[in-house]
Amino acid sequence: RGTHSSRSRFPSFLGDNSRLRAQSRRVEELAKRISYAIGTPITVMELRLDYLPAIYQWVGPPMVAAGSNSSLIGIAVEQVLDVCHAFGLQREDWDTICSLMA
Repeated sequence: RGTHSSRSRFPSFLGDNSRLRAQSRRVEELAKRISYAIGTPITVMELRLDYLPAIYQWVGPPMVAAGSNSSLIGIAVEQVLDVCHAFGLQREDWDTICSLMA
């Protein structure tokens, strides 16, 4: 029998497990999408260790540096779109990258 405290943590465990499985699924889809775009198969480990930090560095700092300067925002958006197109990324992929790199 479970104690009262272990039973009260069970719903939390289910939620965490569901979140981790969804994140794992998104990472696998992202690896497949990038593999297809670059024409080379990559593993999830390669994606997390090599590709995501580089993509995040190419895309994140230009947007942060632009701040609220409207002329810089246009340039930053162009840079972001170029990287996204080069790697076959979509909007939800960027959300996944940001959540993984946070």
